Amino acid sequence: MQPGYTVIREYFIDPEFEREFRASYEPGGTWAVLMSRHAGYPGTELVRYLSTPLRYVTIDRWRREPDWQDFRKEFNAEYEEIDRHCEQFTTAENQIGTFTSLGRGGPAG
Repeated sequence: MQPGYTVIREYFIDPEFEREFRASYEPGGTWAVLMSRHAGYPGTELVRYLSTPLRYVTIDRWRREPDWQDFRKEFNAEYEEIDRHCEQFTTAENQIGTFTSLGRGGPAG
């Protein structure tokens, strides 16, 4: 894996909107479709906590930080529109942080 830029967010879901949340945030969902319009976006992973089923984390990967920044500038209006629509699906949202990959090595030895 090449070094990259990752944005990780945590969501607490309103149980009434879990299906809609998943359709919007899963790979191939509303957010991924928008972000895939930028060449620097390799993909998203959606994971759910085992002990807290209405708690999810998204892992949005970008080739590099400037790709994420360029995407936000270029698609800001669409981003904000989707963000406003999706607010109804959650009871809380937190950005855990932004990360850079250090690469992945093979087994030691």
